[in-house]
Amino acid sequence: MKYLLFLSLQLLMILPVSAQNHQIDSLSAAYSRAKADTSRVDILIDLGDLYAQNKPDSELFKARQALFISRKAKYPTGERRALKQMAEAYQFMGNYPLALQFYLERLKLDEQYQGSEEEVVTLLSVANLYLSEKDFQQALNYAKKGEERINRGQFKDYRWYNDMVFGEIYEKMNNPRQALVYDELAYRLALANGNKAWLGMSLNNTGNAYLKAGDLPQALQHYHLGIPYLLADQNASFLCESYQGIATIKFRSGQPDSALGYAKKSLALAIDRNFSEKYIRACELLTEVYKKQHQPDSALAYLSKVVVMKDSVYSQEKEKQIIGKQLIQLLINSFYIPAGIQWIMLI
Repeated sequence: MKYLLFLSLQLLMILPVSAQNHQIDSLSAAYSRAKADTSRVDILIDLGDLYAQNKPDSELFKARQALFISRKAKYPTGERRALKQMAEAYQFMGNYPLALQFYLERLKLDEQYQGSEEEVVTLLSVANLYLSEKDFQQALNYAKKGEERINRGQFKDYRWYNDMVFGEIYEKMNNPRQALVYDELAYRLALANGNKAWLGMSLNNTGNAYLKAGDLPQALQHYHLGIPYLLADQNASFLCESYQGIATIKFRSGQPDSALGYAKKSLALAIDRNFSEKYIRACELLTEVYKKQHQPDSALAYLSKVVVMKDSVYSQEKEKQIIGKQLIQLLINSFYIPAGIQWIMLI
């Protein structure tokens, strides 16, 4: 999940709110003037990009509009872009099954252009989705397909992404030795390209693999080396993960005060960016540390936060299904769509 979000958003500049609002207003005005369906689709996709991360619901709404117009106008480029954006929005919202559904739809279209860079990205994105779902075999299958396309098409720019995906799959499969092989390959590519954003992420993942292997000194070293790069790149997702890794190491090393400090840093980022899974993990870490410190009140307070968040995530999964149908109904009311197609859309 995290690579996909980074790769899809890394070309966007981090804009002040006022500047972003100005862009949204300009694009909205351009949309009202646009007459060609293809132009309207392109503008909707651009609007969706501006809403990405901060307002995934708005991004999703724009992408849905773009998808329906693209299909009506027989605009395959717009359809592919809209499917990708819908998948990204659902993934950021934590709805992995729906994200996977739209990526697989996108992949069917990409396969008509076998050997393209777009197909490579989609294959690796699907691998990431299966990884998020803990379906490691399917994640490996799609990562290998992506690697084969990279080798065949000489898409060197995607080799780093491919190595990162393989590294995390093996780390999550509790095979840290194999994960470190790919993490090292990814680090060397980042170093060779002078890409500081890649370096930060590669070092974080190497830290994760060493932590899984039980080599705490090496894990700590790699986390600390990566943090300056992640701070410079404002990569909150990986930074949150690095802080959690360090907190875990400090806790296992008998340094509870330091563990609390890093766990709280991670929690603050998770709250700020609405990272529900990382929020849960940070609260679990804090619960463990306070229990060890014989501070039951504090431990219970963070345990309660874990329970509340897990209940919230479960409730949101139910609500997303309802919201999705409401959005579709709104689009049906906004555009002429034959009754037969409306019935299919609302199933």
